[in-house]
Amino acid sequence: MLDSTLKEALTTNVALSRAVSSTPSFIPDFVETRGMLKACVGAHVALARIGFSEQSIASFEHCLPTLQMMDAVGAEQLAGNPVSIVEALTASPGSQRATLARYANALSMARELLQHNSVNRTLLSRVVHNISNGKAKLVAGDQRENTSQGLDQWQLFVQQGAGDLDVLVMMAIAHYQLVTVKAYTQANTQLVHAFDALLFVEESVLRHACLPLASYFSKYASAYQAAIDGVRRENQWEPWVLFYLKAVTTVAHDVANRLTDVQNHAQELLEKIDDVLPKQADTPAFCAVCIQPSCGIADVVSAGIAGRQTAASYLNKLADEGLLTRQRLGKEKRFVNPFVLSLFTTVSFSS
Repeated sequence: MLDSTLKEALTTNVALSRAVSSTPSFIPDFVETRGMLKACVGAHVALARIGFSEQSIASFEHCLPTLQMMDAVGAEQLAGNPVSIVEALTASPGSQRATLARYANALSMARELLQHNSVNRTLLSRVVHNISNGKAKLVAGDQRENTSQGLDQWQLFVQQGAGDLDVLVMMAIAHYQLVTVKAYTQANTQLVHAFDALLFVEESVLRHACLPLASYFSKYASAYQAAIDGVRRENQWEPWVLFYLKAVTTVAHDVANRLTDVQNHAQELLEKIDDVLPKQADTPAFCAVCIQPSCGIADVVSAGIAGRQTAASYLNKLADEGLLTRQRLGKEKRFVNPFVLSLFTTVSFSS
């Protein structure tokens, strides 16, 4: 099954023999080089692995919030806000840093809207409104007209102006456009990376906004900024596009590997939970909660698995058996899955 998926990803790519494709109207001298096209093939193969995981790995849906939180943390770090990935993944939904929670919620909201709408300025405005809690406004004064033109240009390009560019090259260009427009009074950085994730869905590359590219860009922030500056100052498009494609390839393989590891862990954990909990317990549903980096009594209750007293009893049994680790966060007790937490907080991206 995976082999056929990868073959399809390769055969639907543009031929490497094509040296030049249609030129974006706002970049009259842009050339889609053979190096870009070759990198696109590797990136599509890596993305196909995630596409396979979306369809075949039972625990994928349970990993999605964690992947989106990784993206939120990376975007916050790029915006210059110190935030810990460990703290973000162990906090309860009600105690997470507000900006992180709003980023993840904005992705979910936009994902729903994309079922009936395309990526456009209106969606852009709604996402930045959610991320900033309504505080971000379009820039005013002399910059307003240029900003509005820049957003119109971005919308036209992502909707119909890419021509026969590979979709990933188009996304790299669109990313640069949005970075340079800086349309809002705040949350511009977070907005850029949220729309990176959403364009993978809009362009039917992935079914979910699950590729935490911002984590990679945050780890290699200096190289990321240098590639952006190379376009801005010297019109050097190829280094930026190749950097973007390498990020996509690296992160996609990394996510696919982590999803496989979580699935294997979930199967082992389910067997152990079966041995620990009473026969009447809904162990598959309970396991789904426990393969999060952390969970609490409220998570078990909200999943409809058990009442508070029973949920507390079950979680403590698993902690006593060493399957989960108790952790006190303020007034709340959290139960950490050390394997999953380590899996998603140990950044393994190669440079």
